[in-house]
Amino acid sequence: MGKLSVNKQKALSHALTSMVLWIALLSMFLYCLFVLMDVFPIPSQLQVSWISIGICMLCMFVLKQNRKIATFGLTSVLLLYTMCTQFGLGTIYYILGPEYVVNYSNYTLRFLFSHQYVQAVFIGLIAVMTYTIASTLGTLSEESIRKRLSRNEITIFSIEAQRAVWVGYLLLTIVLIYMLFQVGTGRISLGMDYNSYIQSMVDASNLYHYILIIYSVGIAYVISSGNRKQIKYGLILYSCSAIIFFITGNKGEVLYAVLACIGASQYRGFKIKTSLILLLGFILGIFIPFITAARENGVLGSIDKIGFSLTDSFVEMGMQLRLNVYILEQFLSGSRDFLMGFSYLNPFINILDNFIPFISIRLDSPKDYNFQSIFPGYGFNQVAESYANGGLIGTIFFFFLMGFIIAKFESRDMNLLTLAYFTSIVAVLINVTRNSFAFVPGQIFLLTMLYIVVKFFPKRNTK
Repeated sequence: MGKLSVNKQKALSHALTSMVLWIALLSMFLYCLFVLMDVFPIPSQLQVSWISIGICMLCMFVLKQNRKIATFGLTSVLLLYTMCTQFGLGTIYYILGPEYVVNYSNYTLRFLFSHQYVQAVFIGLIAVMTYTIASTLGTLSEESIRKRLSRNEITIFSIEAQRAVWVGYLLLTIVLIYMLFQVGTGRISLGMDYNSYIQSMVDASNLYHYILIIYSVGIAYVISSGNRKQIKYGLILYSCSAIIFFITGNKGEVLYAVLACIGASQYRGFKIKTSLILLLGFILGIFIPFITAARENGVLGSIDKIGFSLTDSFVEMGMQLRLNVYILEQFLSGSRDFLMGFSYLNPFINILDNFIPFISIRLDSPKDYNFQSIFPGYGFNQVAESYANGGLIGTIFFFFLMGFIIAKFESRDMNLLTLAYFTSIVAVLINVTRNSFAFVPGQIFLLTMLYIVVKFFPKRNTK
């Protein structure tokens, strides 16, 4: 009876905590909507910075209370990264002070003083709250993660899973051979600066983009499908190529997939070790700022720039908020019209066009589908792109759909091969957090083809 009573008390406490968090979340959602509708006065930049911190913490607490998905699972890591890209810079600038962003010119930081800055932040807040609400709704009919893990406590590594691991090894090996070949032939110099690398590798060949895809997929398949020994070998292969990427000034190519793989490991019930937390702290505080600072003169020629700055990583990621500001300014000036979903629909139409003979179904691009030409080298983000397509409704629709689908899949039973496929998709979605959506359908199509080949390849009991 005593144990039963304790369990009831825990369940009641959990229910009350969840209710309080949900009341707070829905209240803040309505508040942000009313500010954007000019019902409530617009707060100052400092006030919205504190509001951002509070809402981000609230969203993470709501997801933590959700017993259907892991705390740092696939749903959560995507939300965390989105938060960093939306609020990382502004909160540091207005709360800690301008001295924390001295690496950027006044021209680069001009968006912080725009009349649309606060509105841009509120649109980002609406996006992350919508994602959080949708994530919870997507898991309502599913069972708890504890039941799923206890049922699968003894993992049976199927032929499919073992095949996925070896596919992952193959893909990682291909990437390593490719990168070593580029070094051996002189196309990549380990002392080159980042701009030279872009010209030599990224701009010179479309093959490089496929190399990045299979690099991400390779580690996703190993982490999601392998046992601990196999995962260790996979990480060694991944790290060998990562060294070349890092030395030439590339970070996202390596870290997007790592973030997705952390989510996959949490889905499988792996515990986060202290060593991993220290490694992540090193990456955020030393490694990312150093790679960024060393891009101009090359990593090997900039060893003297190594230092510790936990804020620099968040400042760099948070630079994506400027696209929200610029899009809002263009709407305010009348120089931009809504795309009405074109940038999301067009990539799918282009894929279908390749399979329809004799006739073309490709759409004519509207003049406002100009992200790359207007913002060259800025990247992009999905808060800005969804708003450019349908305003605030477009942002709410996109983030609701994404949060609902990802949480729905994560809260269900997936065999290890399906987990590998899903993890590779989440890696793509993490990547698009700082880019435009154009490449996403094509990459997901390729990932789906690979998954089908691995799953339905003739099954033979090979050792």
